[in-house]
Formats: sequence, C-alpha cells, structure tokens
Amino acid sequence: MASLPRSSKFRHVFGTAFKRDECFENVNAQISASEVNHIAANSKYISVAWKVGGGAVAALSWDQCGKLPPTDSIPLLAGHTAEVIDFQFSPFDESLIATCSADCTIKVWQIPDGGLKTTMTDPLMTLEGHSRKVTNVEFNPVSDNVLLSAGFDQCIKLWDVTQGVEKAKIDVHPDQIQCMAWNYDGSMIATTCKDKQIRIIDPRTGQVAQTVAGHQGAKGSRCCYLGKSGRLLTTGFSKQSERQMTIWDPNTMTPFTEVNIDISSGSLMPFYDEDTQLLYMAGKGDTNMRYFELQEDAPHQNFISEYRSKDPQKGVCMLSKRAGDVMKCEISRFLFLTNNMITPVSFTVPRKGDAFQDDLFPDSKTGEPSQSSDDYFAGKNALPKYGSMQPGTVVKKDTAVRMSPAQAQAAKIADLEAKNGALEAEVAALKAKLAAAGLE
Repeated sequence: MASLPRSSKFRHVFGTAFKRDECFENVNAQISASEVNHIAANSKYISVAWKVGGGAVAALSWDQCGKLPPTDSIPLLAGHTAEVIDFQFSPFDESLIATCSADCTIKVWQIPDGGLKTTMTDPLMTLEGHSRKVTNVEFNPVSDNVLLSAGFDQCIKLWDVTQGVEKAKIDVHPDQIQCMAWNYDGSMIATTCKDKQIRIIDPRTGQVAQTVAGHQGAKGSRCCYLGKSGRLLTTGFSKQSERQMTIWDPNTMTPFTEVNIDISSGSLMPFYDEDTQLLYMAGKGDTNMRYFELQEDAPHQNFISEYRSKDPQKGVCMLSKRAGDVMKCEISRFLFLTNNMITPVSFTVPRKGDAFQDDLFPDSKTGEPSQSSDDYFAGKNALPKYGSMQPGTVVKKDTAVRMSPAQAQAAKIADLEAKNGALEAEVAALKAKLAAAGLE
C-alpha cells in the first residue's frame, strides 16, 4: 500500500474513542449472518436490531448514553415477526427508518418527536412483495422517499415510500445479492452477488448497463460509489482468501487499482467521505480500522494510518458530516458495535487555534432532497444539495413543501374518507328518491 505524501493535510488524522460514560453499555444486539453493518445512526438516533422474541429494533437517543436499563425496559420498534436483518434511516428525515426482516417484509417507521417512550408495534407502512427474507434496504441519496430492497428471492424491488407502493422489480441476479449501492445522483445502482459478478443497473428499468467479474474468493463482497468521481469501489476476497479492495472505472468497468489488504476471515466494510476523499475500511471481527486518502491519479490510494481498539467490532456505521464537531476539526464520526457496547469514535485533524478550518470542511450535503419521488419515477435526475459547514451559517431551504410518508398516509386516509362520505350522501339521495316514488 502506498504511503501518504508529506504535503497531505490528512497525514496526521487520528481516531479517538469517546469516554466510557459517553458510550452505550448493556446493548443486546441481534447480529445476523448477512453482509450488513448491523448498526445505523444519525444526529438524533442510534439503531441496532434487538435480541428479543420476534423481530425488533432499538432507536436509542444520544442522551441515553451510559448503562442502558434491562432489555425488557427498552422501548423498541417491534412489528416484525422474525429476525430484523437490516435497517436504514432516511437521509432527509432523521425520524424515518426502514427495517427489513426474515418475515419477508419491509416496515417503515416514524419515530415520535422526543424519541421512543414506549414500544411501537404499528409501523407507518408495511411493504410486501418479497417471497423470501429481505436482507438489505437502501434509501436513495437524492430523491425523497425512494427505497431499494433486496432479498433471498434474488430480487431487488424499488419502492415509493410516500405512497407505500412497489414501482419496479429487478430480477437479473442468479444467486444471493450481497450488497447494493446508489451512485452519486441516485440514477444507477451497483450490486455484488454470490455469483461473483458486479453489476451496474438502471433501477427504474431493470436494465443491466455493465457486468464484470469481481472478487473471486468464496466469501462476501461489498460495494460503494466514490462520490462525484463516479468511480466504484468493491471489497472482497481473492482465491487465496486475501482481503482485497478494487477501484473501478465506471465507464468500462476496468480496474484502476486492486490492493491486497491482508488475510483474515471477516468481510471488509468500506466507508467513503466525499468531502475529504478519505476511505475508511473496517473488517468484521477486527480490532482496527484502516483509512486511506484516495486520488485520481496512480497509485489512486495512499494509506494514512489505522485506529485500534481492544474489542473486535461486530458492526460499524459512519455518521453524516453534519453530526460532527467542526470546531474541533472532527472530520468524521463512527459508531463501533462490539459484544455489548456501542462506542462513538471521532476522527480529527490536529490543528491549533479555534477558527473554522474551511480547507478541511468544504460545502457538504445539506440533508435536503433534491427532488420528490414523483420526479424520480417520472425519469428525472438531480444532483445532491450542498451548503456551508461553517457554524451559524443558515442553509437556504427549498420553498417546496416536503410531503412526508406520514403526511401522505394521512392525506390518503382523508381522501378515502371524503370519497366514502360522498358515496354515503349519494346513496342517501337515491334512497330518498326511491322513497318519494314509493318504490322503497
């Protein structure tokens, strides 16, 4: 692995775990065998699958840090009838989370203002259509309320969460789908599969744009897009069981570079920060996280350093850039899930002074959708919205009113009730006419 040039501003980045009283202890996580991260988070909530009867997910508030109460005292999202496998928060609504399960369903939940106080058993909506267990869910990064799901039925489904309806079915995989990822503008997806092929797919048409042989090892493979560059990164195993990462040219699907990381049994979880062009790589069961700076020219990746902990990680997630503390030069924040603990880890660039460091924090995604689900399913594309990271800066909001799934459901119910009321009035009028004619 290439070493980092001395001129790089990130050559001294280091990771620091939060103090113990800022961590979450007594976590009763349910860890599935699927190729997922097992933990998700935003600036409000931290979610893990909870080990109870049936299938449930915890949505912990950040102020619940410390020793958690006994499992039966934790309020949960508990609507599934079998193990919850994957879950993801909406990038545009921190209280909206999608969960998928071995019960073949996806459920969408709206966490109440102020967080969960009691266990919820009624989701906002249940999405049904997979014939076998559902293993992955991914929200579109640009278009509001657009969701992908993948299951053991070897199908990917595309959903409009605003209306709770299936919009497309992608049936091109001959074996288990291991990972799927949206590209920069949410117009295409990449998938890895047990057949060891990497596919680039138009999710709205189901057409495969590119197929290439990926990592040839027997174990699972992951993928993620590298921001505006459009490049695709995959991780997996060689035939000799070496852990690898490969960066692909998205136009030809030829590799720019392939790097052998090490020999270990745990799959590699890649996380990319497009603002800094840093790639973080954590392995399941490892006690370290490597991080690299990526660049356009060869050697394409430069190793920076690694963060080490004492406990092997079962899951890892990366928070939005806006969840960090920019005034402390915190360029990224992660959560590490271990045996019974969630530990936040902050990655920081050491700088003196207390001024905002604009070279470390370019404009970043605002967390606003660029278009509606209706626009997306009409074939439109849009770019992510960006705004300043400087504290106190007011991000200009779109004047368009966002229709949340909860509002859409309420509007749908109101519309049905209005139609029902109109029908009842029409029936009453007809009865009155019949009575007047002496025919009733």
